Amino acid sequence: MIKKVQLQECLQILQEQTIKLFIVFLSLFNFALFANGPTNEDVTACFKKNRSAYIDFEGTPAIAISKEFAIVLGGGKAPKNYIKYDPFLNLYLVKPTKELYFVPQNEERVLKQGSYLFGVNRDGTAKIGKLKELGKALGDFDKLTFSASKGAIITGVCCDMYGVGVGGDKFIGNRFLEHLLAYKELYYGDIGINFIEKDGRFIVTEVDPFFKIGLYSGDEIVKVGKKEIKNLRELNEEILFWPKGKSMDLQIKRGEKIVNLTLKTRNRPTIPNYRKTYLEPLGMRFDEKLNLIGVTPNSKVSSLGLKNGDKLMQIGKVEVKTPNEVRKIVSALKPNTTHHLLFERSGFQFFITFEIPSK
Repeated sequence: MIKKVQLQECLQILQEQTIKLFIVFLSLFNFALFANGPTNEDVTACFKKNRSAYIDFEGTPAIAISKEFAIVLGGGKAPKNYIKYDPFLNLYLVKPTKELYFVPQNEERVLKQGSYLFGVNRDGTAKIGKLKELGKALGDFDKLTFSASKGAIITGVCCDMYGVGVGGDKFIGNRFLEHLLAYKELYYGDIGINFIEKDGRFIVTEVDPFFKIGLYSGDEIVKVGKKEIKNLRELNEEILFWPKGKSMDLQIKRGEKIVNLTLKTRNRPTIPNYRKTYLEPLGMRFDEKLNLIGVTPNSKVSSLGLKNGDKLMQIGKVEVKTPNEVRKIVSALKPNTTHHLLFERSGFQFFITFEIPSK
């Protein structure tokens, strides 16, 4: 008799193999079906199948993405009654009063570069082309080899939906739309680091000194959870889409040593026009020109008299002009020592002091 644990392992392996075979089949089907390229008849068929997903919400064009919810792309008239707004994607999640017909969602991450896609508009017109590449970071949209109208449903084999066009050659992939539906509030995971890809390795370049996670500049990220990271997009999305409230296991390489860490994620700040500087725990939010656009009530800096519009000029004796420069300096500051920030307000300059906590 097969033990229960062994049976579960067998079922898991069978499931994984089935998924792999389906992906292979989907690729072959895509190639066979469109060996000579898709036709206008193919596009028309997709439009007829999916046109009920194009709706209006409060007089604004919207697209149904589930039985209950639809999305409205930002940049035009904002809906008055929306569930939440995503400033990274610039779209609103709304809930109409009636049950919706939505286009079946498909996994755009299984698509190969060069897979045929259509950008189908609500009037039935369309553009035909291919997938150019998937975006690598939040706000870095997926790309097409053609220009798709804003609000076009990006579809392909079997007329399923892979995303929604934002104008030009870019579209928001389903993985972000599914994540938008996953939580009542807007949530993207954050572990307080910046990293780069170098020669196939993923190296930490900056660490938020106020977020104690045990990572250091120069650490190489090997695994997130049980997943070995293969590219920058995978690493970004493992962190962004990490389940809220669930601890993250991270395997890193530090020199020749392998280190295993367990981290707590936090919610990425979602203030419009905000640029991360690592000074947020003190109660400060800056725009791209280092003007204060948000001072947290009852925070350390609010008690020092800082106001919106104050401009950060220096950290210590080093002049700063961009949030990137601030992050690099702050991430390298020594803990348990006093540091100074120079601000300017209407031509008047003044200092405030702060301290980096011990690691």
